[in-house]
Amino acid sequence: GSSLVRHRLQEMSMPIEKFIENIDKMVVARTPGTGVWLTKVAHGASPVLLHHIEHNAVMHKTLVLMTFLTDPRPRVPLRERHSIASLGHGIFHIQVRLGFMQTPDIPLTLRNCRTVWGFECDLDQVHYYIAHEIVVRRAKDSAMAPLPFAARRGEEVERAEALAADVFAPVGEPRARALGGPCERTAGGGQPVEVA
Repeated sequence: GSSLVRHRLQEMSMPIEKFIENIDKMVVARTPGTGVWLTKVAHGASPVLLHHIEHNAVMHKTLVLMTFLTDPRPRVPLRERHSIASLGHGIFHIQVRLGFMQTPDIPLTLRNCRTVWGFECDLDQVHYYIAHEIVVRRAKDSAMAPLPFAARRGEEVERAEALAADVFAPVGEPRARALGGPCERTAGGGQPVEVA
């Protein structure tokens, strides 16, 4: 299931080289600060980022595409944890490898990248973008059995309520603590992902 969704997200994404080549045509303004986009897409601009740029035509002066990967070790040493690639036009890809006993903390990751690798950003001017996938059954020729209408609606409502509580929890609640970022500078959005 999750590998199929990840594969579909990669298919729906724009290759990073094409995104960088066309960024000046897609964006009319660059706002101050840093936008950190959490993404499962390893080698491209995610569908949610593309949707944001298509509808708003703006992007932060510094854009960070951040991907978290789980390592089979309980803890990954600091010097092995981050890889940073400068992609041009103020765009960076930060890949973070954490052990299965470690918890993601985005501001700490940015501070670590500054300390270990010299990556510069003002942590008071960082805005966080979190996307989630909404798995949708393909209309034709789908191997997935359709769910009864009432069950689908109930699950969608439950999922939306859980997501809102998870992503926009007050500081000190589990998700806010895990992300480490202030909720007032965090935006979330869903992306329908059609699977067979």
